[in-house]
Amino acid sequence: MTEITDRQLEVLSFIEKFRVKNGYAPSVEEMAEELKVESTFSIRKHIKALQAKALLNHVAGQQRNVFATPLGHKILLEHSL
Repeated sequence: MTEITDRQLEVLSFIEKFRVKNGYAPSVEEMAEELKVESTFSIRKHIKALQAKALLNHVAGQQRNVFATPLGHKILLEHSL
């Protein structure tokens, strides 16, 4: 099983819930605001970690286009988020 921190799980969950509601991914600033994080650097660090774990994907050259991979969706289902 892929190990994921509680904070990474929060980031992944927020991204997917936002995508479902709005049809596009949240900005880094929106993520920081929602998750009550002072620095967008911290959010970017979590995004990179999720990508490294193959839980999150990003289409290069496009803004607001991060999304959970099939494995990311599986993790969300396992944690009922």
